[in-house]
Amino acid sequence: MPYLSAQSFLGRDEAEGGFYTDILDALAAHGADPVRQMEELHNRLMFTILVSNNDDHLKNHGFLHRTGGLWVLAPAFDINPQPERHRMLATGISEEFGRTASIEAAIEAGPYFDLTEDRACANLRRMLDVIAQQWSVRCRAAGMSSREIAAYRPAFDHEETRKAERLVAMKMAVTTQASGPLVAPNDQVDGKRAASSGNMRTVKD
Repeated sequence: MPYLSAQSFLGRDEAEGGFYTDILDALAAHGADPVRQMEELHNRLMFTILVSNNDDHLKNHGFLHRTGGLWVLAPAFDINPQPERHRMLATGISEEFGRTASIEAAIEAGPYFDLTEDRACANLRRMLDVIAQQWSVRCRAAGMSSREIAAYRPAFDHEETRKAERLVAMKMAVTTQASGPLVAPNDQVDGKRAASSGNMRTVKD
């Protein structure tokens, strides 16, 4: 199956670099199922930040050719978590948000990827859960010692992790608050049953 790196696809040289939004432009123009592909690219951006991947340059993003002359993102590869990495992305988010490895900036950039904040935060929540549950398990399965695993913890548990957790918690709190109580406290039901979503209580005068 024909493959092209994002660097070749975009016609960039190695020193020039680029942004995730450049890859978005290529997907919009030449991608099969671009909406799904854009969401996948945003997930990869968030994952890169959360696992401290320092190798996300354009040569490590790629496209596979499909019938009809269209392209899709190649499976992610060459992901290199670094516990002492500097907080900069090899491929920046966009010209607006720059190259800082910021989960807040990644969420704010969601509209570039045709994602609402709710959708981006839902994806982030699932990603946080999987990383927290799996990173040390996968390291152990790869034969790493307890000391080596402990040394790599900062790659998976760091300041941006805390920020991501706060963002998700805030979004969940806002969503819960917006849904409101099952029965508004000022409702007057005159001794009738007030029913909402299968929960019932009697409201008296």
